[in-house]
Amino acid sequence: MKLTISAAARLYGIHRATLHRYLKNGRVSRAEFADGSPAVDFAELRRVLGEPVNAPEVRQPVTPPVASNATPPGDTLLLDEIRRQTAAIERMADRIERLELALLALPPPSASEAPKTDAHATIEPPADNEPPKTMADVLARFERR
Repeated sequence: MKLTISAAARLYGIHRATLHRYLKNGRVSRAEFADGSPAVDFAELRRVLGEPVNAPEVRQPVTPPVASNATPPGDTLLLDEIRRQTAAIERMADRIERLELALLALPPPSASEAPKTDAHATIEPPADNEPPKTMADVLARFERR
């Protein structure tokens, strides 16, 4: 919605000269009415100056109360999608848990299975035989091997 300079100044409780200065230095973008007269866009004013101080009170239409157990029609699709995604996340978490347990059940590699390294490379000593606490610990053990 476009406003005249005077109307915008009244709405924000500032002097017209202040608004002209904002337009001149680029703080507020200039707009024009169809006849070419100067204007400012209300959305631009809200972006720069915030909510107007002299805004007219707008009455909200009264909406009938919604029964507490009724779900608005658009929300049922959203709730169904959330339920599907929650179930998928739970399945993935179960699978990760099973994979972690399977990794812990694997026997440690024998010395003959150890990767060959050049003579100058150092190999970190294996960590104590304490079971890993997180998946990151499991991955770190595999990277060290």
